[in-house]
Amino acid sequence: MIFKDGSPGDLLDDLALLASQGYNLGNAGNWFFNFRGGLNGIRSRCSGMQFHRRFVYEWEIGPLYNNIEHHCSSMLFCMDSAVECMVYGLNALGQAVAPTGFRSISDSKALRLISPKDVTGLGTTAPLAGWAQVFPNFQKHFSASSAFLAQLVGNHDVSKHRMHSFSGGTVRNDPPAGFYERLGLGPRDPSRTLIAPMATVLIPKEPKLPTDSQPSDLAAWTTLESLLTDFEAFIQEGLRLANDDAHRTINLPVKQLQ
Repeated sequence: MIFKDGSPGDLLDDLALLASQGYNLGNAGNWFFNFRGGLNGIRSRCSGMQFHRRFVYEWEIGPLYNNIEHHCSSMLFCMDSAVECMVYGLNALGQAVAPTGFRSISDSKALRLISPKDVTGLGTTAPLAGWAQVFPNFQKHFSASSAFLAQLVGNHDVSKHRMHSFSGGTVRNDPPAGFYERLGLGPRDPSRTLIAPMATVLIPKEPKLPTDSQPSDLAAWTTLESLLTDFEAFIQEGLRLANDDAHRTINLPVKQLQ
């Protein structure tokens, strides 16, 4: 749905294609390929997130418990990667407009440095100047989403570098009619809990605390479902604002494809 015809992502892609023509900004360093690759990265990661989400939250025939860690950690990867792809794609378009305000997509060292901290800065490091010039409202949106992004990145980092991401939750208790019976599982069969999808999946609000420092109080935990909801809102609003910003700040000599 994010990239359907007429959506902000689609309109932004149309503008970038127009900008890449020789009679406008040109396509030095093949920046348009990098921009569209970033958008396609968002599309791919969102699709992957939905794929894994289905196996966690919907009724499927299979040993869910044995695979839930894979699906949860994969969703964290897809969400974090989609944010990185968004920054990468917008950087490519931005540097075509304001080369000194963004990372060059023609320099291997600069490519390695592209990251979300370019948008808002980090600690004593200031954001790159081009974001306020070309994508000012997108930059504000990114700053306002700092708590969500920190939680997402922190949980993905832990699942990637430290340990499992699944720490428990609650299972659904609304199976389709005859679901367990088709599997030969009686009302008291313990295997039911290994197959039922999740209703909630707990994740820590501060995932990088030492294990013994993690509070047992549920107030210190949130759910993967809330992170998924926040992610979808972040991506949709981010693309809307990036498209609005680009159409306002990028002035092209030729307004239509020739």
